[in-house]
Amino acid sequence: MQKTLTRMNFHLYHVISDLIDTIGLAAMDGILDGDCAPQT
Repeated sequence: MQKTLTRMNFHLYHVISDLIDTIGLAAMDGILDGDCAPQT
């Protein structure tokens, strides 16, 4: 049982990590394009 839980947590961690990477890259693209840059 413990092995299964550990494996599930490990898998979930990777999914969340990938999601954060994807969001982070999209945010970086937006900032570089000037979409998210504050107007000065």
